[in-house]
Amino acid sequence: MKPLLIACALLFSSTSYAQVNLDEPLSVDIGDRFFRSSADPKVVYTIPIGLYRTSRYFTKKQGDRLKTEFMLGLFPDQIKVGQKKVNQVEEGSKLKVFRPVEAQYIGESMDIPHEFDPKLFGANGFENLMGPTHVYLDTKKSARVEWYHIFPLSAKSLIKEVFGRRFGQQIFGDHIGSIEYSFVSIAAGEKRITKTRVGVYTSESHLDIYGELPPSRLNDMQISSAISDHKLLPEPSRDPIPLKITDHHKTPCWEESIEIGEFCLGKTL
Repeated sequence: MKPLLIACALLFSSTSYAQVNLDEPLSVDIGDRFFRSSADPKVVYTIPIGLYRTSRYFTKKQGDRLKTEFMLGLFPDQIKVGQKKVNQVEEGSKLKVFRPVEAQYIGESMDIPHEFDPKLFGANGFENLMGPTHVYLDTKKSARVEWYHIFPLSAKSLIKEVFGRRFGQQIFGDHIGSIEYSFVSIAAGEKRITKTRVGVYTSESHLDIYGELPPSRLNDMQISSAISDHKLLPEPSRDPIPLKITDHHKTPCWEESIEIGEFCLGKTL
């Protein structure tokens, strides 16, 4: 969506969408971002820097492509821990996840080689950051990755590693891209269009539910039970990303690639 169209959409709907006060961040000592609401002093909004696979995944061949389906969103413990941290700083505040106006998948800077032509689709878009959102990753069934091997690599083998348990000797990581989204914010006292990116991570290392039953044999009921018991946790090895806010009026950033967790301030509303 072009900046002018985004501006019109956000201006029309600014009263119905959450307004995040970027002038008032809360430091709660975890990677996700926390900002006070500009409309309600008792509300704090969380802006995640990571979305995670929260279900089993299924693969299906379609012509020369491989379709990998799964559920994407935040883990219950991300909200539970976030609320606890916020209460330590702002007692009595309620933590919320806001819904952006516009969101799209960005495939760059990810761990799946570009030769597989990866694309991520959401059944109902990507605006529901809380999730769970039904998504599917679409890739070529095989591709020759020049830096990896002289023979074509199958997508099934790649997906097995990217979606599986993480080990030190693995070559391909589990960051399959990012969701870039736009929302209404307050910055330096002005109402601005802002965009940011949240990473999408898919490895089984995020599912802290290992016991006697191997993860690959877990069924949907067991996955759901683990979620309800708050046993699903983000991968602890990912380091927090420093907060960075760039003003497009001073340093052009709106048409440029931005980092996960970085904020680009766009047009003034």
